[in-house]
Amino acid sequence: LSKYYGHADFRPGQLEVVAATVQGRDSCVYWSTGSGKSLCYQLPALHTGKTSLVVSPLISLMNDQVTHMNNTAGADEGDLAAFLGSSQTDKSVEERALRGDFRVVYVTPEKLVGDIDDMARDGKLGLVAVDEAHCLSQWGHDFRKSYRGLTLIRTQLSPNGEVPVMALTATAVEKVREDIKDVLALKRPHVARNSCDRTNLRILVSKKRGGAADHLHIYERCRDAKGSVVVYCVTKRDAEDIATVLKNKFATQNIAAGVEVYHAGLAMSRRDATHKGFLTGSVKVVVATVAFGMGIDKPDIRLVMHYGAPKTMEEYYQQVGRAGRDGLPSDVEMIYGDGDFSRYSDEFYVGKLDAAARKTQKESTDALERFSRSREVCRRASILAHFGES
Repeated sequence: LSKYYGHADFRPGQLEVVAATVQGRDSCVYWSTGSGKSLCYQLPALHTGKTSLVVSPLISLMNDQVTHMNNTAGADEGDLAAFLGSSQTDKSVEERALRGDFRVVYVTPEKLVGDIDDMARDGKLGLVAVDEAHCLSQWGHDFRKSYRGLTLIRTQLSPNGEVPVMALTATAVEKVREDIKDVLALKRPHVARNSCDRTNLRILVSKKRGGAADHLHIYERCRDAKGSVVVYCVTKRDAEDIATVLKNKFATQNIAAGVEVYHAGLAMSRRDATHKGFLTGSVKVVVATVAFGMGIDKPDIRLVMHYGAPKTMEEYYQQVGRAGRDGLPSDVEMIYGDGDFSRYSDEFYVGKLDAAARKTQKESTDALERFSRSREVCRRASILAHFGES
């Protein structure tokens, strides 16, 4: 811990998870954003010399984590981490990864099987970790079919428990946690949970007043923020409009603050440039759709705004979790309209869900609506109650 990370002490729960992994035991890590989940799969690899294979849903997220680990734990050791996926242009990286040259290898779900089987048979694989594990649950807010195929982890990589499996997520209600355990066939897992209460976040909710008034408010909030800002919008058009307003107002006021838009309709090269600019600080404000979600690992985001309600309570919690990852005071604010919640019953949002998943999603949307409209119940308490805390 001291050699690679410069820390004298573990954060609460980390040592127990690491110890369980080194002893060959499966584990579930259900911790809030910023609690140090990544160390739980990185440190066992550094300790044992075997590779931790980490399944991740987003290329951008893998890129960030590889860069961060190589610049911190690997600063004096050379590259300790790499990623495998469709955007990996260096073919030698996969060859080196399969030889066991890297301590941590990030992969997409589609890349999980194949030659990786040989790593397990040769004893080079020390752990398979599934990050953002809620993506494999049909009850989860971000269910991905590619994640559902992760049953292969047990059947092909660890049929008799030869390699421990770790599931990690910050957004899992009880039904999702049970699904994770079943899909991954976890055997007597060590379960680590902490409170989802982010005490450093100030939670604000208000109603939309109309385009110009809302845009002015968003501008003033972004202008006054003491760090980086993410403004989430439901539609690409809203994201484009607000980004244009912010750019114009900053320019008119001679404020040197970069503003960029991010959504799935933009070229990947532009999205990558925005992402890098945000991480390096040349871009202060990113106005984005949900496409700019899990791939954000920046400690000093001081403001996360929602212009329009997100789809579910889990999605809201995951997105506001980008704020204040360094533990310092930060604000999250949602501006909602009366029609924001009913839109999520449309076939566009539920058309691919079965009846049970539709019901679960509607319950979560309804919970977010109650959370938003209530003027009598503590919003922090509402979040805790939704995730099974009192």
